[in-house]
Amino acid sequence: MDETMNVIIDKHINTSETGLPQNITKDEADRIITEVDSNSKYSGDYHIIYNEKQLRQKCTNVDSVEEGQEISRILFKLLAQSKNGIGLSAIQVGIPKNVFVTNVKEPLYFVNAEIIKGEYPIITEEGCLSFPNKFIKTKRNLKITIKADNIKGEVTYGYQGDITEDIKTNPNLKIEGLDILESVSIQHEIDHKNGILMYDRMFHQPDFSSEKIGRNKEVCIVSNLGEEKILKYKKASPLIESGLWRFKN
Repeated sequence: MDETMNVIIDKHINTSETGLPQNITKDEADRIITEVDSNSKYSGDYHIIYNEKQLRQKCTNVDSVEEGQEISRILFKLLAQSKNGIGLSAIQVGIPKNVFVTNVKEPLYFVNAEIIKGEYPIITEEGCLSFPNKFIKTKRNLKITIKADNIKGEVTYGYQGDITEDIKTNPNLKIEGLDILESVSIQHEIDHKNGILMYDRMFHQPDFSSEKIGRNKEVCIVSNLGEEKILKYKKASPLIESGLWRFKN
């Protein structure tokens, strides 16, 4: 990959959480975000839970898209009340079902979703409504392909092209922050269905410091897109601080 590559990724992405098909209209969104029917088996009062033991439960699929929509109404309502959240899963309100909603670029809901493919590892920062005011660095994928019962076929979120090829023609390629945020938030929510929390995805930066290895010692660093370089520590340090590079384990 070209030495002058300068892919710009917003390193200050906070996913306080983290799908409706992308072509949803405003009327359809308004219809989904309504009160749950009083006769529904999901009628009642729900709130976001903070108990890790409950959050560790593995979720089962719902029997129908309609059932998933009922749960989504609850989630959208609580997400709106949270004011600073961008996604919420059913298990976070005590319903152990594979349903979640997000609202990054638009309101989306996913029923019985799973990730088919993940590409381009990145280091980002995220949080969770079940762990208020806690933010950690995690390792995620810039681009994911998923399927869900309420979506026809497979859908890609995050970066839409082939980034390794696009960088060759545009070394200063800039990746939109909302695209990253939506991809990361969906990954976060799908983890919830399996009882996986953001702390399980925490990125641990190796403890390299000039005091331990010397400023002129050569180190190997790797970019969020997989490019590797061998540089002296004093030259590698600014790249590490940028958030776009990390020391190779």
